[in-house]
Amino acid sequence: MIRAALSFVFGLCYNAYLYTTPWDGHMKNIPGSEHRSVLLSLLLFLISGLPMTQAGEPTTSSTTTSSTSTSTSSSTTTSTTSSSSTTVQLDFGDVIFPGVTLLSDDGARHVIVSNFFMGLSVDAETNGLPSVNANGDDLDALPSDEDGWPVGNFHHPGNPSELSVTVSTSGYIQGWVDFNQDQVWSEGVERIYSDHLVFAGTTNLPFLVPAFAVPGTTFARFRFSSVTNLGVTGLAPDGELEDHAVAVEEPLWDYGDAPEDFLNYFYPTILVNGGARHVIVEGVRLGASIDAEIDGQAVSLLADGDDNDFDGDDEDGIFFLTSLISGSNAQLSVTASVAGYLQMWVDYNMDGNWLHLNEWVLQDHLIPAGETFVDFLIPDDIDGLTFARFRFSTQSGLNITGDAVDGEVEDYAVIIVHTNTDFGDAPELDTFYQTRLANDAARHRIRAGMHLGSLVDADSDGLPTLLANGDDVLDGLDDEDGVTFLARLAPGLLSSVEITTSTAGTLNAWIDFDGDGTWFQSAEQIAFNLSVTGSVDVLNIAVPGNAMPGPTHARFRFSTQQHLNPFGLAI
Repeated sequence: MIRAALSFVFGLCYNAYLYTTPWDGHMKNIPGSEHRSVLLSLLLFLISGLPMTQAGEPTTSSTTTSSTSTSTSSSTTTSTTSSSSTTVQLDFGDVIFPGVTLLSDDGARHVIVSNFFMGLSVDAETNGLPSVNANGDDLDALPSDEDGWPVGNFHHPGNPSELSVTVSTSGYIQGWVDFNQDQVWSEGVERIYSDHLVFAGTTNLPFLVPAFAVPGTTFARFRFSSVTNLGVTGLAPDGELEDHAVAVEEPLWDYGDAPEDFLNYFYPTILVNGGARHVIVEGVRLGASIDAEIDGQAVSLLADGDDNDFDGDDEDGIFFLTSLISGSNAQLSVTASVAGYLQMWVDYNMDGNWLHLNEWVLQDHLIPAGETFVDFLIPDDIDGLTFARFRFSTQSGLNITGDAVDGEVEDYAVIIVHTNTDFGDAPELDTFYQTRLANDAARHRIRAGMHLGSLVDADSDGLPTLLANGDDVLDGLDDEDGVTFLARLAPGLLSSVEITTSTAGTLNAWIDFDGDGTWFQSAEQIAFNLSVTGSVDVLNIAVPGNAMPGPTHARFRFSTQQHLNPFGLAI
């Protein structure tokens, strides 16, 4: 009786040791835990006499009971003895990382308890089975018990991913992934699950692959138990441990699309030349969206390769709110998903690179999440099409080349106008007459004594109107007085036009005879590098027989510069 009582007390003490020493007493009230506590108490009561290993592990032992009967007649005593054996089994891990698998290192292990496992089963080992592929526990007995986590490839660094786990009963999940592949499961970002309560069946568990994750094969550890606060090592009173080889996919990258032809443009766009690129991280971007490319798209002369690719236009984080006038302040709108650093470069001298000091317009400019307005000064005496690059990231110190841990790069073609520039006013609705800056408008730098008619005025941009009179009526000064049609235009007939110029120069002119909204047909150029005298000249026009009757539009350009097109800058 005394021995039985001692055995019961020792059993309770051993039970308390198991529940307090290795996991700090954190057993939560989950469904069924009180029954498992009683069952474990009874189990440990039965094995309370077991000797302990040096590591404090229970081992197999025998308990002996004896009964004695006394016969008065023979004065002899007969004793009979019976014995029974109880074994505590453990589940170990099989990753090859140092210090986390073997019993001698206090490697992670779980007491095997009936109906408490991940997947369909759990098997026992006498020690950890470290292996290169974390499959030592899979190969020691078939079928494998490492079936709770059907792991495959994780998503790209910086993006959310998800795993599913199947368990036999309710309990808590712990999970770690060696994202930086240093053979250590660090707490913090490498711990993807902490005391995550799951119930019997299959549960999908999301997690974030950090931006620093190294692509390739690495290893994960998952622990399931009725207790919380388990680490990567140590004993758990129930449940199961599974180690798995997993793969982190290559990161997704966002590249720029400024032109790079090594003839006129040398902007670093493609990877082989150090093109700017950003790891795509969920929630860190410019504008409303971001898409991935396998390399920079440097073939577009308008920096719109990333806009026109198959997955849509993600260049939506930057908007110029004012015309870009040389010598003046300009303003742009920047929309960012989070706070971070903005870099901005503009090729002001139009030499095909962003290497000059004044071309780094914004450096580590801290902006908040949401929309921000940024003012900047454009240097004087600049006119023409050029390119700008914007880089946004939570990482500071970015240059025009190289990698960023997150964020986005956006390249733009921009047109800077000299303060003294004359524009046209042909309509742009349903046409392609290229009147406004955004469409590389026809425009002329105003030079003293060089104009059509008696005067010329400056415009900040084209003034397209249906009757091509925006420059006449919208800016308050009608300078369109250099061209007069002397006869009507009729298909197949000759007509003429009077040209008045202030000085000698060259005339190029077009009429949209077919009414298609362009001046691109060869027969539509009525004057090609025509020398004019500097007074009044008459230009004869042969109207094609197939000319489309009805209203149309003409453009006349006068300059010392030859070979002008219906668009672009004349200096």
